[in-house]
Amino acid sequence: PYFHSYENYRNWYKNSTYGKIGGTYTFNDKINLTLEYRKTFHSYREDDRSTTRSLLDPSWYDEFHSRNDDDEIFVMANFSDHFLDGDLDLDASVGAETSERDYRRLYSTTTGELTIPDFYNLSGSSDPVSSTNTATRSKQDAIFAKASVGYKGMLYLDGSYRMDWSSTAQADDNRVETYGASVSFLLSNVIPKNDLLTFAKIRAGYAKAPFFPGPYNTSSAYNVGSLYRGNGRLSVSSRQENPILKGGIRSEFEVGTELQLFQNKIALDLTYFSRIDDELPVTVPLDGSTGFSSIVLNTGKQTTDGFEIGLSGNVIDNEDFTWE
Repeated sequence: PYFHSYENYRNWYKNSTYGKIGGTYTFNDKINLTLEYRKTFHSYREDDRSTTRSLLDPSWYDEFHSRNDDDEIFVMANFSDHFLDGDLDLDASVGAETSERDYRRLYSTTTGELTIPDFYNLSGSSDPVSSTNTATRSKQDAIFAKASVGYKGMLYLDGSYRMDWSSTAQADDNRVETYGASVSFLLSNVIPKNDLLTFAKIRAGYAKAPFFPGPYNTSSAYNVGSLYRGNGRLSVSSRQENPILKGGIRSEFEVGTELQLFQNKIALDLTYFSRIDDELPVTVPLDGSTGFSSIVLNTGKQTTDGFEIGLSGNVIDNEDFTWE
């Protein structure tokens, strides 16, 4: 127990960077164009060891390094105007985005016992160090259009249409088309003002979203193994490739209401949702006689129904102190 608590260290480090740069060019009071470049970077480092002072457990040391890079370019043109003497509002947008993801991983561990007491380093391995590395890249492109129409500030209708392409699906059928629509009505705008019901909105919506498979499931890729008697090793993956794999779709219907009571002191959000996932890429086991242990197929289908209730309020609200 002493060695596990005070000698067998495991250290974990993480560095993350988030950022974006962009701008908006305004053509006139109705049309503008937005362009953004977004960057997300994660770097992970870990080292682990088993003490050289134990007479029972073998000593060892390993290191792990990985990084995730996400690069995204986003462009959107926007239009906004008023009609019918200001009673009708129209907001519309069209745009496109492209994103690339790059993942790299390197893992190394000693083989056999460590040769130098209290020296925890890969160079202290009694036998050749065992190392494995992984590289995963993927790309996704999309174009979209959306619009919102509002009437007298109380009735709103929203709609959207989107097409996504992913490098992880089969090349000839890697596009998924989705759409959505919603309607909302501000009931509090048509009922007499009172201290009980300050705000009331009812809403309903239906939307679809794409669900693409992970990388390298449509074609065969070799696994890289550690050295064997001084020779490198490559092995066939135990997962069989599926060249006709494509993206699935998640569909969801939602209806609910938002209420604010007693001059906004209490807020209540009630929602019912029904979700259907169709043709999701899922891993299916295979009989060992095929030479593989699994395959990814578009056979995933599941349904989810439920209620969500959100309650919030101002417990204390005065000039000196606020507690929500």
